[in-house]
Parts: sequence; structure tokens; C-alpha cells
Amino acid sequence: MEAVLLAGGRGTRLKPLTDEVPKALMPVEGKPLIEQLIRDLSDAGISSYTTVVGWLGGQIRDYLDSINDGRWQIQYVNQKKQLGSAHALKQIKAPEADYLVSACDCLYPVSHLKKMLSYHAEGSHDITLSLKQLPPDKITESSTVLYEDGWVEKIIEKPTLNELLSNIACNPLYILPPQSMKYINETDKSIRGEYEITSALQAMLEQGYKTKGVLTDDWVHLTTPADFLRLNFPYLKKMLDEMI
Repeated sequence: MEAVLLAGGRGTRLKPLTDEVPKALMPVEGKPLIEQLIRDLSDAGISSYTTVVGWLGGQIRDYLDSINDGRWQIQYVNQKKQLGSAHALKQIKAPEADYLVSACDCLYPVSHLKKMLSYHAEGSHDITLSLKQLPPDKITESSTVLYEDGWVEKIIEKPTLNELLSNIACNPLYILPPQSMKYINETDKSIRGEYEITSALQAMLEQGYKTKGVLTDDWVHLTTPADFLRLNFPYLKKMLDEMI
């Protein structure tokens, strides 16, 4: 299975850290996010990657090329304007088989990635989503899904409190069929002015695509400078303790 990595975003909420370095190259515990993501996906069995780059994309390309010893097949696609996750997917060549999509600001245990891949391989459904539990105030910054007995029946991006379907949210990690590109390409701008993958997912749900979710209680999400400090402080403290 091929993985599509969405690394073109501006990382506005991480400014000023992302003024000179793209979000995908922000380090967490000594490794850039995108490197750790590729290493984890590789450990889960994926070796082919299409990386959608945009803001400071040359840095991402140069870095990945410098560390790739041939074990990964990486191609790059440029997203000239950063207009959302679905817009990023519109830039890739239409896949001929099921494919995995991941944002580059989240990391997951390899065990979760393997579980998603094996779950999807069972063939009982069309789409596999990575899910997590969140408190209501956090779900309004993410998404909400109607989730029953392993099945996802509805998804709403950045809901209001009145729109909450459950305390389950969708991570930006999906396994999609090739037919999804039709819905990606037909996605309209959301009220937030972006083309969002969740809009395409909801359209597919309405057309009868069977969708299952895999829950995880362990993930890393780098969004703000506070996240950057929180995620890296233990690593830096350990380094400092070893130096003293």
C-alpha cells in the first residue's frame, strides 16, 4: 500500500517557528515529524510514499533525500496554494488501489498503524479511520463522528457544541479506496474557506461506503508553540542531565 503524506501546510498556529522551517520538519524528540512518521509507517510495512509539499517544500525534499538510503520510494507533488487537506490530495496522481493518507503533524504508535492496515485488509469495509476520544472543548477544534459497534456513520468537521455526535474524533489518518478521488475532486470549500477531507468522507458515507474506525489513546499532535515545548522538554531535559 502507498502512503500519501500531507506536508504542504503553512503551520500558521506554529508561527514564528514555521517562518523559516516547515511544520513537517519540526523536531519531536530529536527527529523531524515527517521522518519519524515515515519510519513508523515503514515499520508497519509501507515503503512507497507520495509527499505533498508546499510552504518551504524544498527543505522537506532535500532533507528526506539526504536520509533516504534507498529503502523508501518517495515522490513529491507541489501544492502551490495551501487550501486544505482535500485540496492537497487533488494534486496527486489518482491511485489505482487503496491508499493511506496522513497529515505530517501527528504521530501514532506503530502498533496502531499495523492494526489499521490489518483491519482494512479484512475487506469487510471500504474506508478505515483512526479515531480518538476527546473532551467536548477539544472536539470542537477537531471533528466528531457517529460511531457504533466499530462502524462510522457520520462525521462533522469542527462542530459546534450543539452538533456533537459523540466524544469520538477522527485523526488525520485514513485508508481510502481509489474511488475516493472522485469525492475529493468534487469537494466544495467549507465555511472555513478550505477543501477538507472530512467533507469527502461524509459524502462517501452518504453514498453507502462502509466505514470502520480504529481507536487509539496514544498520539502526538504538534499544533502550537506550547505543543512544541511540551513534547520536546522531557527529551531536552534528559539530554541536559546527561551532559551535566
